[in-house]
Amino acid sequence: MKTKQLIALLAISMLLFSNCKKGKNDPFLSLKSRKARISNEWKVSEWNVVVNQKDMNPGAIHATSSLERSISDGLFRQKATGNWGNADENGTVNSAVWKIEKDNKWSKTLSFTSTLNSVTTTTTLKSSGTWYFLGKIDEYKNKERVAFNTLASTETKFESYANGTSNNSEFVSTLNDGDLIDVFTITQLKSKETIFEREAMHKKTSQAINTETEIVEKYKLIKA
Repeated sequence: MKTKQLIALLAISMLLFSNCKKGKNDPFLSLKSRKARISNEWKVSEWNVVVNQKDMNPGAIHATSSLERSISDGLFRQKATGNWGNADENGTVNSAVWKIEKDNKWSKTLSFTSTLNSVTTTTTLKSSGTWYFLGKIDEYKNKERVAFNTLASTETKFESYANGTSNNSEFVSTLNDGDLIDVFTITQLKSKETIFEREAMHKKTSQAINTETEIVEKYKLIKA
């Protein structure tokens, strides 16, 4: 009888452990599954994305371009060079929420206001779609990575000028399933805090375009 109880206890412990530590900063043991832990309304505490682009065309005006956006402690910063301009601007965060549902749907809103050359701009990025865990692939463990499939995105800008005038713009994208999928490694997954990281490389080659784009992105999320 004791042997059967010991085997049952061992089986339960192994099941719990398999649902727990995947990322390097995961808790050693948790009574919640990975899906239960990731399904939350999260506040984006920190966000940093760096986009570096190389233009291989001999006549390129800018051989290299870069764009960095970051959120930390309620502050926003954007730095651009090359094709994205030459500016360093700072501002404040209006909203930074990422909602991940148990039914495998997600939505995200990032909104920030900054001022550059007497122009105050409020930018709002909204996106939504579906998500799913990736299985064991190469050196990655089962459910160590998560894929976010974007089905809709909107970027709106409201610009206010020193002379009292203003300008609005909106860019709306509707995508097919699988058109845009961002895969993140979950380096930490707790009930009240999680961290996503990714690195990606894209190449575009045609008669007019020959570019390489590298993206490095990290999110730190805390339970809203």
